[in-house]
Amino acid sequence: MEEIEEAKEKFLTLVREIDPEVKCVIPERPTNFTFLISFGKGNSKKYVGFPEDDLLDYLEGAREEEIRQRVTQIISEL
Repeated sequence: MEEIEEAKEKFLTLVREIDPEVKCVIPERPTNFTFLISFGKGNSKKYVGFPEDDLLDYLEGAREEEIRQRVTQIISEL
């Protein structure tokens, strides 16, 4: 599996751990090195840009707590 695909899967696992009811969609390819990620719960939906480097850092265990906090904040706003 390509490194970015592994990073996406780990990110989706994080979202499911925080709130299993949240639907998260990560596009196939980034735009300008940024993924516009969709978070949805019930009738609420939010789009957030995540740099490709952040996802790769998260895969490697770097900045893990920072990214977890950011995702938790996004989900709490739904």
